[in-house]
Formats: sequence, C-alpha cells, structure tokens
Amino acid sequence: MAAAWCPAPSGNLWAVALLGLLAYRLVRLVSDVFRSSLAAVPGPRARAASRLPLAWSIVRGTLVQDAQALHRRYGPVVRISPNEVSLAAEESWQQVLHGPEQRFLKDPVWWGDQMGLPTSIVTAIDPQRHKRLRRAVAPSFAPEAIKGQEPAFQKYVDLLIDRLRSAVRKSGPGKGKNNGKDGENESTGTAVVDIVPWLNFTTFDIFGALFFSHSFDCLQRSEYHPWIALLFGTVKLAAFIAAARLFPVGQFLLLRCIPPALRRVQADHYGHIVDRVSRRLALKDGGASDLMSHILSRGDRADVPEDDFNATMLIMTIAGSETVATTLSGTIHYLANSPDKFATLAREVRARFDTIEGITVDAVNGLPYLEAVIKEGLRLCPAIPFTLPRRVPEEGEVGYAIHRRPDYFHEAASFIPDRWLCEQPGSGEGNPKAEQARSPFAADHLGAVQAFSVGPRHCPGRGFAWVEMRLIVAKLVWEFDLLPLEEDAATTATTTRWEDAGIRLRERTDIGGSDKRQ
Repeated sequence: MAAAWCPAPSGNLWAVALLGLLAYRLVRLVSDVFRSSLAAVPGPRARAASRLPLAWSIVRGTLVQDAQALHRRYGPVVRISPNEVSLAAEESWQQVLHGPEQRFLKDPVWWGDQMGLPTSIVTAIDPQRHKRLRRAVAPSFAPEAIKGQEPAFQKYVDLLIDRLRSAVRKSGPGKGKNNGKDGENESTGTAVVDIVPWLNFTTFDIFGALFFSHSFDCLQRSEYHPWIALLFGTVKLAAFIAAARLFPVGQFLLLRCIPPALRRVQADHYGHIVDRVSRRLALKDGGASDLMSHILSRGDRADVPEDDFNATMLIMTIAGSETVATTLSGTIHYLANSPDKFATLAREVRARFDTIEGITVDAVNGLPYLEAVIKEGLRLCPAIPFTLPRRVPEEGEVGYAIHRRPDYFHEAASFIPDRWLCEQPGSGEGNPKAEQARSPFAADHLGAVQAFSVGPRHCPGRGFAWVEMRLIVAKLVWEFDLLPLEEDAATTATTTRWEDAGIRLRERTDIGGSDKRQ
C-alpha cells in the first residue's frame, strides 16, 4: 500500500516563517548599522538599527531635546534612525532649504496622505503645487495689507490687556490658576495667571477676525471656542499618529483601523473651517475689508482646487495663531523669571510711550531691546518643537537641531536677549560699538536661528507674526510687572507645543492716573 503524505504540523510552518522573518530582520539590522551609506555617520547604534527610539521621542514629546542631547555628544551631524540624519550647522539652512526645491523635497513619510485630508500649503510635496497655493494666499501677507489691519490687531490686544487687568484686580487669597480665569495671590494687585490660554485666545481671535470676518470670541468669553479646544485635545493623539507613520505596518493600520468616531471628529473639525471659509467667501468684496479680501481681489486662486484652498486655510488658522502664542508663552515666561531682563525691557518700553495708546505698529518697530527679547524667545521657544524632515536624493532624510548648539551660542541654554544687540551696531542701552566688539556674544552664530525657515517654503506669515508679538509684548510690559511664581513651573515643550507658563502679574502703580490707560 502506498504511503500516505501528511502535511507538517501548522505550528512548524509558523515557526519556520517566524525564524525566516527574524533572520531577515537581523540581516537588515546588521546592514543598516554597518553597511549602510550612513554607517560612517556618528550616532547611537540603537538608532542606526531601528526607528523605535525616534518614534519614542515623538510620542514622549521630547524630539528636540533628545536631538540636542545627541548633538552635544556626537557633533553637528548625527544619525537619528536607520535612514535619517539630523544636522546642526548654520550652512544647512542654505544647502537644504535655499537651493533648488526639487533637490530636497518634503519627506512623504511625514507629509504624505494626512488621514484623507486634502493637500495644503504645508503638506504639498510637489513644488509646483505648493507654489500655486502660496501664490493664492500671498497677497494677504503683504506688508501694506497687514498694516491696513492695525485697528483689528489693536482691538484684540487691548481686549487681552483688559481681561488680564480684570483678573489682577479680582484676585484674592485662595484662588488658583484656572485656564485663563482669575489667578491667586495676595490682595495687592497681583495675580497668578497661566498666560498660555490668554495668548491663544488673542491670536486665534485676531486670525478669525482678519481672515473670516468673525473672531472665535475667545477673549469675549474668556474660554476656548469648542473647535480650538478640540484641536488642543488631539495634540497628543497627533504625536502617536506621527510615530505610527514611521513604520510601513503602522501606516497601513493607521489608514484602515481608525475608529469611525475618530473619523467623524476629524471630518467635523475640518468641516468647521470649510463652513467659515464658505461664509466669508459669500460676503465677497462687500462683506469686509479684511485680509481675505486681498486673497479674493488679488490672489491667484484659479488653479487651486477648492479642497486644497480649504485645507490651506485650516493649516493657516493653526499656524497663524497657536504657533505665535506658543513662542510668546515661552518668551513671557523667560521674562518673568529674569528680573534683570524684564527691567531693561520695561525701561525701554515705558520710557518710549507715555500712554498705552501710543504703542502702535509703527512706533513699536524702533525698540532694539524688544526686538532682541522676541528673537531670543524665537531661539529658545520654537513654535514647532519638532523637526521638519526633508528627503535627500540618495533616499535618506534630514532634520535640524541647532538653536541651542553650545559652540554656536555663548551660554546657549540661557535667555540672554543682549546677544542680539550685537547685530545692531551702536544700538541698545549701554551697548556702543566698542562694547559689542568685546561682548562674549560677538561670535554667536545668529544666522543659525531661522524661526520662520528660509527658501521657497519659508513662512509667508512672518510679518503678521511680528506685528502680533511686538504689540502683545510691548503692551503687556507697559501695563504690568511680570514676576516669577513662588515655585517656578518651568515652561516645557511637550509633544508639539509649549505648556505650563504660569507667571505672576502685578498692575503698575507708577502710571499716575487712569487717563494714561485710555
């Protein structure tokens, strides 16, 4: 009788398959670590072997801090994953971002399909598509367009000051911080304030008023609009999504296993901006003379799909609001915890302006120490505390970590606005040219700080952001003394934004009359 053929037990097949997979991964690991074209780039072996350490940094919200630590140990060029390199060199800005755009495209792993959302000015990988989107919105950020909106900027910054003044005057024993509400302290015109929500209220209200002809009413209600609250509530989820995109399996599961409820939340979030854009476009020229009117009258929107324009307005709403508030939160926290720096800035602002009404867009431009404070804030408190990777022609990826490089900046980790006075010959209190030549900051690589990026993809809203930052800081310093907390709660970069910037505000007692506040 012929012998019957019996298949091997299925468990053995799975074992063979698993061993084969492990062997393949081992070969790949050895190849990545020792035989890759990046093998000579210094960095930890664990990062050369796997993207897991990079993903863990993203999930924890410590990507920038971890990159800085690696650069301190390994130098200006560090391998942070099997096919990614982080650069911390001033010339990298020009080499990577300022050359022909087709050489270093945005990395599709980070900027590809964003869970089904249309392409925006930020996520557009194709240079021509990005150029069309940029041309469509560029007129709204022209200097003359921004200057024409000064009444709106002033309205909401003044409302911020009014709300903070009310919080200080209502303060009393036993009250604590409360997300933009009153603070606590002695009944002496001093209040503890979490400055983060107040600044977000202001920047989102300004953007809403200038692009949609209606603010988000955050300052009026002293609370986040539900759409903004949802945005901040999903920040940490966005970090997990970004980490999952680093792995092919994670990307596959991400696009297929998202719960229907989460997809509905995303659709509603996007739909809110679509509705705001639609209602504003329906007003046409007769509705309002805001920044959107410049897009409608002069923007090149003919070749821009409607969905791409809506997605661009969504990303601009976030980038034109939260990022400014983020940098301001850190800057103001540093000022409150640096009494000597605050005193210098207060002298400059209060000596220039007799009344808060005199602080205008033009008048506030000529304050060198104010400029230095904001630039130092941009150096230490980046609006986006993570890298923006580009793909190099040889199928690698590159990121950046440079603002706290100790051989680029004297006392790199310290908040020292004076370093920026060295780029303003003869300017600044007690800072003539001869003193600048002897300054320990004279050799600082100030050009390494490019908070708004460079090249064809640099931030188009730079002028918009500077108007907000100058007005807010100047008026805040004119009206209040900024003081540290009894127990310092340090500003920290978590996930994708700065958090926890509690300070004490004390209303000035040397103004000499309420008329100067009018």
